[in-house]
Amino acid sequence: MKEKLKVYIVAFLLALLGLSMALYKHFALGFPLLPYEKVAVWTVESKVEFEASGAPVVVSLALPDSQQGIEIVNENFTTSGYGFAEIDQPDGSRRAQWTRREADGKQLLYYRLQVYPGALDQAAEVIAPSSPVPPEFDSAKAASASALLDEIHAVSANTETFATQLLRALTVEPLSQNAAFLLGENRDPAFIAETALQLLSLAGIPNRIVRGLVLEDDRRRQKLVDLIEVWDEDEWKIFDPRSARAGKPADFMIWRRGDVSLLDVEGGRESQVTFSILRSYRPARDIALANAVDNRAALIDFSIYSLPIEEQNAFKTILLVPIGTLVVAIFRILIGLRTSGTFMPILIALAFIQTTLLWGLLLFLIVVGAGLFIRFHRRG
Repeated sequence: MKEKLKVYIVAFLLALLGLSMALYKHFALGFPLLPYEKVAVWTVESKVEFEASGAPVVVSLALPDSQQGIEIVNENFTTSGYGFAEIDQPDGSRRAQWTRREADGKQLLYYRLQVYPGALDQAAEVIAPSSPVPPEFDSAKAASASALLDEIHAVSANTETFATQLLRALTVEPLSQNAAFLLGENRDPAFIAETALQLLSLAGIPNRIVRGLVLEDDRRRQKLVDLIEVWDEDEWKIFDPRSARAGKPADFMIWRRGDVSLLDVEGGRESQVTFSILRSYRPARDIALANAVDNRAALIDFSIYSLPIEEQNAFKTILLVPIGTLVVAIFRILIGLRTSGTFMPILIALAFIQTTLLWGLLLFLIVVGAGLFIRFHRRG
């Protein structure tokens, strides 16, 4: 009895280990549980347009970084006739820089990247911001801003609810007298976000602008959408000034944070940058594998995916043997079905995999039929 108990304990621990590894690969590394599962991959293209004036040209474009829930791959830059360099800024952000000695007329520059859901979130060190500088208002706007902040302070409980109530006061109709005076006739979301940031600074709450793209299929000539981030105790929290809701909108890709300019052009005029978005699908296993390799997940180094393709195919066939043995044992012990030994059905199944089912059955019937014919012929 003790020997059986040891066998049961070892079998349970091995099964628990295998189940834990499978769940870790699914939830932490993003590997799918079902075959042929696909993941949406977004291709984002930014187009820079400007009129060159015949002088030396320097174009600088802010670039996005990998962020929570989104992984960036396959970055491409169009540099025809231009010199190109990717510059790391002191604050950790990146910028693309195109240069040319002389250019004239309309110029087009492209930057393209692909993004997909990232399973591993790289936790970056968060540094507490300094106190904001209060904005300068004229006497009338200063009085309205102070009165509006007092109203919001009375109906809020903490920084998060303060920011929510502030955005609601600036967006939900009918506006209060103080909010309407601060906004005037301008109800543009970008202006509302700018006004909200000024009021948060006046209240002494650290804040910054966040600009990004809503990932929607088949979009052309899109502009960046403005959100705001508010420092709450030990983390930044995002708010949407259009809906006054906390949290990053679904399928939203942050392009840049803070007051850093999106596009700088020297030697040109009438510059603008627009974005086009296209969605495609790729196998979820390939995405998860690439994501795990990029993030140097230790488990991948000890998996068959780290082997060459030829060895992977061999191991996939070998690993079918214990699974087939389990199926045969269940049919023999629990159901009571008689089989031709333990491994003969497995070998026949592996042969069917190599020859496909139709040709395998045909070949199987020919071999068995020939054997039976020879057997009965000898008896006769």
